[in-house]
Amino acid sequence: MLLLDHYLEVFKLKPGALPGSTALYQARASGHFTEVHDAFYKEARHRLGDAGGTRAMVEVLLSHRSLPARAVVSGMRSALSVGSVDPALVVIKARRSGRTRRVGGADRERTQTLRSSDTESFSLRRTLGGEQVTKMTDTAALAAIGAATRELRLPVVRQDAGRLAEVAERGRLSYLAYLAEVLSAEVDERLDHRRQRRITEARFPRVKRLSDFDLAAAPTINPATFSMLASCSFLSAGEPVVLLGDSGTGKSHLLIGLGMAACEQGRKVRYVTPAQLVNELVEAADERRLSRIVARFGRLDLLCLDELGYVKLDTRGSELLFQILTEREERASVAVASNLPFSEWGGIIGDPRLVAAIVDRLTFNAHIIETGTESFRLRTTRARGTRTRPGAKLSEHSGATTS
Repeated sequence: MLLLDHYLEVFKLKPGALPGSTALYQARASGHFTEVHDAFYKEARHRLGDAGGTRAMVEVLLSHRSLPARAVVSGMRSALSVGSVDPALVVIKARRSGRTRRVGGADRERTQTLRSSDTESFSLRRTLGGEQVTKMTDTAALAAIGAATRELRLPVVRQDAGRLAEVAERGRLSYLAYLAEVLSAEVDERLDHRRQRRITEARFPRVKRLSDFDLAAAPTINPATFSMLASCSFLSAGEPVVLLGDSGTGKSHLLIGLGMAACEQGRKVRYVTPAQLVNELVEAADERRLSRIVARFGRLDLLCLDELGYVKLDTRGSELLFQILTEREERASVAVASNLPFSEWGGIIGDPRLVAAIVDRLTFNAHIIETGTESFRLRTTRARGTRTRPGAKLSEHSGATTS
């Protein structure tokens, strides 16, 4: 008798040879190729064409080498019920269906395959935790990995498992080392996606990094304090950061840089100006969603509040801002950038009691950094203005450059 299982690799390469093969005829006659197999094969050929449908059928038949026959049949039936002929889905459904419990300490049901009993000796098995594990071909293994990783949502493992297996084989890595490599690749990819998602959700107006900040141009900033802030260690203690200085001295650069550094650590960050924050809270209050929005801001690891001092807040806006700061007090960090010293905050917040309460919350255990009074942008512009074109002359009266 010609065993269908012996020719599966050949049929995968030459799908046209399967439909009229003697092996398929004998498998049908013996009952190994069931009516469910026929129904799946017919639907696969209808949807994918003769070649594609045959390859899908071969992938399903290969799964018999590692799964119980009844489980595979159940998997095909389940896939057809949802209108699918995907072999990966068949394997997933088959694994779910094939899980059996031990009764009275007996071994699990042995795998039933399209192979006859006289070929069982070629199935290499080893004991693992009391269960029998069947050695499978690389093709079947990759199909099983594809199905499992789709179920577990591990796209990097699905994509790189084969390549990393070749690398591991060449480097003679142990099974544990190979598993560590595969899982590390998945974790690295997820961390990268998380960092990018955190940066997008923070809504920074532009990208600024602390590594690009010129400390030499800001002599008032202590390098040790700068390094401490760059490590984001203040976030764990929920300590505030206050940046004070005139316009153009690097406050926004530092604020966004702190936020970016926190995002790259996987922290939840939101950048907003006081005017934007108040508008968002007013809209939420009008729509009776204020408590939910306040709680959302309370769950952030870092709230970056920029340009405090440029726009005056009315009484309602000041109260809403105070509500956010109270929600985060001594629990989560707030980083604020302002062009005004604390003594002048009364000019933007009308209620003296609110001013005192807000300043109190922002300065308790805070890291206060003064960025100075000389505008970096203005200094850069002046430096560029001193560089004249060859042959240019300065006007004696106006100082303008002429040619």
